[in-house]
Amino acid sequence: MAMAIHPFSGCVSGESRHPKMPFSPAKRFALHVSFDSLSLASRSPHFLVRYSSSASLGDIKRKGEECYQLAVDALDNASRVKEEHEEQLMQEQFEAMKKQTEKKQQREILRQRERKEDSNANETKDRKAVATKDRAAGVAVLRTIVKQTQQQNAVHVENSFGDQSKDSTVVKTSDDKANIINSWRLIAQKHMEEAAFRYGHGSALVRLGNEALERAKNDPDKKWLIDRERCEAWREESPLNLAHLLVIGARMEGGTSDPRSDCDLDNMQGAEPVSPYVHLALHVYEEAGKQGSAEGWYNFGHLLWEQGADAQKDARGRAMDAFHEAMKLGDADAMYFVASQYLSREEDDEDGNEQSLASTCELVNSLGNSLELPPIREQCIPSSLKNETQQLGFKLLHLVAHGHNHGPALHHLALYHLQEGRYEDFRQRLSKAATAGHPESLFLQGHCYYTGTDGYGRDFPAALKNFLAAADSEHADAMVSAGAMLHRGVFGDDGRTTIIPRDQQRAFDLYQQAGELGSVEGWRNVVSCYASGQGVPKCLETAKYIAKTCLEQDKIN
Repeated sequence: MAMAIHPFSGCVSGESRHPKMPFSPAKRFALHVSFDSLSLASRSPHFLVRYSSSASLGDIKRKGEECYQLAVDALDNASRVKEEHEEQLMQEQFEAMKKQTEKKQQREILRQRERKEDSNANETKDRKAVATKDRAAGVAVLRTIVKQTQQQNAVHVENSFGDQSKDSTVVKTSDDKANIINSWRLIAQKHMEEAAFRYGHGSALVRLGNEALERAKNDPDKKWLIDRERCEAWREESPLNLAHLLVIGARMEGGTSDPRSDCDLDNMQGAEPVSPYVHLALHVYEEAGKQGSAEGWYNFGHLLWEQGADAQKDARGRAMDAFHEAMKLGDADAMYFVASQYLSREEDDEDGNEQSLASTCELVNSLGNSLELPPIREQCIPSSLKNETQQLGFKLLHLVAHGHNHGPALHHLALYHLQEGRYEDFRQRLSKAATAGHPESLFLQGHCYYTGTDGYGRDFPAALKNFLAAADSEHADAMVSAGAMLHRGVFGDDGRTTIIPRDQQRAFDLYQQAGELGSVEGWRNVVSCYASGQGVPKCLETAKYIAKTCLEQDKIN
């Protein structure tokens, strides 16, 4: 990862130029349901799939898709109402601030007139009165904002879910848009739940698993996510094994913890008890995988991998099996994860995982043949990769990069070529990764253009274009670097020819966005802008406030 450009000192700041290699990819979960992580499946044989006698497999898939689309539509409606509500709140806040400013200006005019007429004693008295009024006006603005942003929790919804061909949901809401949003989210939850547990819809199961993880992280004591009574009614017709889900729901709602839990994570030596919501997420991810969802297998494997990090290696073994299942379904993220793990191993496995390696090798060969990729030449394997496990990881990395145009894999491969001094190969892979929209690749390519290094010629417009493209994907360092270029502007060697026009207001906006994403450099630049009046009206009090609240907190952390 390259370093962000600093606009005020002319230097760069940040982390080291390139990351350690190989690195583990960030986990990828499907978009979680925002309406408002079950134990691992037993090793005993699973129940036979049961369907109602009157429903064919095609009917079940069709009805599941209908329920899922109803849930998605409800979520879209909730998002639309929320955006409208937020826009209204911002407009009301703006109007309140505008009125406060106008009143303040009027009082200032009146005060200037009174200064000419009154004595010094009276003038001092008037200043105190005006200051009191200013504070009162500020309080009024805050009250307006707080009043408008308060949400009521009362939601009145009547549902009828018997006939999915007609959505007979009746929503009774007040004029409060927060209630409308909550109502749509509740409708979405009901439909998503039915699509997942009645019809075994893979994407619905994944979304509910993601929501379960959010609950485990942010609100573990909230009411149980799943309606057990409805699931009980679906047991005979569902293609899933709902018995396990019902048991965990009963434990959660009863507020008891069963020491005989059959969750592998609970039973492993040294493992801490696992949240019921994590149990639920594991269960629904695995069920989604069994229904043919690559994302289900990927999330199941990733959650097992994380939860089993400090426990027995059995969880890691099962996680790798899940990644293999996702790979068979063509999941590029699973391929990249496995490749990264193999590349990070300094020694060949000596712990009985030869079978897993052999399985991966066979799978890599099969995937390569299906993608019609030529076999990688031995001389192309980096000299730093000494053992067979790492070399297998590199072959898989090469496959997912070129066979799936996978941005993170292409970026990783580019760094290996750079490490070997193969600059042309580095440029080609990095360019492909950037074209695929990988933010880190866009940022690194922008840095190479800015500095004119690693086989790139100096090109400031190209650098800014890359930084801004990465910034659009919320890359904080790219926001800081783009802001720095716009803050200072870029000029030719003669000092007069403009290459990048100066735009300090846009630079300030980029700094602030970076700061809101957690960038210390972003907040520092925001403070400097307020202190110097560049890109924003000068205000030392605001600069001091931000420095105290944002930068001091960072020092504490």
